[in-house]
Amino acid sequence: MDEALDLRAIKAAAEKAGKPEIDKADLVPREITISIQYRNPDTGALMHANVISRVMRGEQRATVARMEATLAGVPWERLPALQQGRFHALAVCSVQLIDAPDWLLQALS
Repeated sequence: MDEALDLRAIKAAAEKAGKPEIDKADLVPREITISIQYRNPDTGALMHANVISRVMRGEQRATVARMEATLAGVPWERLPALQQGRFHALAVCSVQLIDAPDWLLQALS
């Protein structure tokens, strides 16, 4: 390294540049409504629901982790990767989807 980094100069340049402008239109809302249709394979009935998907917070992510452990029933690392992914998806859907109808959670499992 021939040149030493001048951290003060880099900091001054970063402070001078200021915060970047963020376009609010580019931000994803914390909640979105998703329309879901599902045909029950046993009865042929067409099921429909509008569910709210909410970005999880820390405690909700911890709930997902506890659910994964419960669903696994064995040490996590003993499960095949596909089963880990399945259990993760089930836990995330049951926590992240607000007021999901019973038929939807049953269909997911």
